[in-house]
Amino acid sequence: MGQTQSLRNTGFVTSLKEKYIQREFGEDEEWPPSDRRDKQRRLIKLQLVETDQIEGFGHKGRSSGIETDQIEGFGHKGRSSGNGKQPKDDKETRKSILHTDLFKTSSDNKPVRKIVVKGNAGIGKTTLCTMLTEAWAKGKILKQFDCVLLLPLRNSNVSSATSLPELIKLFHLSEKVRKPPTKRMEDREGEGVLIIADGWDELSEGARAKDSFLYKLLLGYGCSKASVLLTSRHSAAAPFHKLSSVDTFIEVVGFDEEDIKQYIVEEFKQDPEKASSLMEQLKSNPLIQSLCSVPLNCAIVCDLWYDLQQTLPSTITKLYARITLSVVLRDIKKKCPQLCVNSLDNFNCIPKELQNDFWLVCKFAFEFLAKDQIVFSDSEVSSFSQDGNFNKKAFFFGLLQSAHSHFPSQQNSLTTGYGLSFHFAHLTIQEFLAALHIVTLSQKEKTKICNTYAGNDRFNMVWRFVFGL
Repeated sequence: MGQTQSLRNTGFVTSLKEKYIQREFGEDEEWPPSDRRDKQRRLIKLQLVETDQIEGFGHKGRSSGIETDQIEGFGHKGRSSGNGKQPKDDKETRKSILHTDLFKTSSDNKPVRKIVVKGNAGIGKTTLCTMLTEAWAKGKILKQFDCVLLLPLRNSNVSSATSLPELIKLFHLSEKVRKPPTKRMEDREGEGVLIIADGWDELSEGARAKDSFLYKLLLGYGCSKASVLLTSRHSAAAPFHKLSSVDTFIEVVGFDEEDIKQYIVEEFKQDPEKASSLMEQLKSNPLIQSLCSVPLNCAIVCDLWYDLQQTLPSTITKLYARITLSVVLRDIKKKCPQLCVNSLDNFNCIPKELQNDFWLVCKFAFEFLAKDQIVFSDSEVSSFSQDGNFNKKAFFFGLLQSAHSHFPSQQNSLTTGYGLSFHFAHLTIQEFLAALHIVTLSQKEKTKICNTYAGNDRFNMVWRFVFGL
């Protein structure tokens, strides 16, 4: 017990807490990007439901009411909200669970060590991870854990790690600070440690293989006494239902019809008429309304509606074309007013001075998606163009954004602070831009790409956009 207590009070753990609390995103990282709602609180719903372990394989089980997990002050901009209503389909196997109860001992006194959190893209999985680490650092929740390690699996340094010391090194550059807690974790097999691993589906197939270090650490027998919370899209999480090592499956549930209405009313509280017109549009467009069940998509649609005067796009492809054009137009007007661009009806309307840069962004989106990569280093972004200025050009369109890592960076034995990583404003934006690139290619090149990536899960949405375009 003394060793566990000393781990809690080490400089290593203290530095972790400081990073989790201070981790902030700059104005350029706000999504949807906006110049009209400074510091306005956003409405993000984090509703967690526990599902049966074999759900997803045709099983229907216990019926239970869904209770909303209300958490204020987390996420990029605001508070969570929900209505606490009973699910419409009482045949579904779902049981509400609060974030504070995630690792509580089950009714049969069996310790809960491994939890898999499933959810669609943009539903709030990463927000949940950030919220949990920040709240732990402030001493509000998860007090039973001496140390919480947040692993963004999309980070190449995390995904390529082959040992626990190699992972711990990412969190602190000083060997003197990290060596004692690392040894303690190894000696005690991870007891008192919670590993929050975000984005299993964002790993390459090799990193997800059963013989990989991360698989053994998170789902196998590495650090057998450590607790793990692993997030993933549904498709990548499907094999976990057969694993006895996983104690609980949780799903992050999005907006229902009432939540969408509440979000829109809050978003357009200064213009109720615009809120009403958007809700009428959604009633007549079930496809777009269904997209709004994902909170981030609902935010994007609202952001788009500020500029639209008539009707919402009728298909997903048209919607994301409009979203992309809206982001590009906003950034051009903001950073290049001398071009006097007041509207963009299609991608050919982008000023000729910027056309090459825009299509280079699309090529970048495709080539890195083909590498199964959705997060990029500064050097990867810069090296994509011959003149080394691609990072500035891509960032210019507002489509590629940056985020500060909580991992310190080092050059020539000197700490250089916390490095930047780059990512597209939303994964679906990268998928849409990749599709734009594909449709500009020759028939021979398209056929080659189709033969190569037809069965690649990462390209499922890309093909939908290609056919739509």
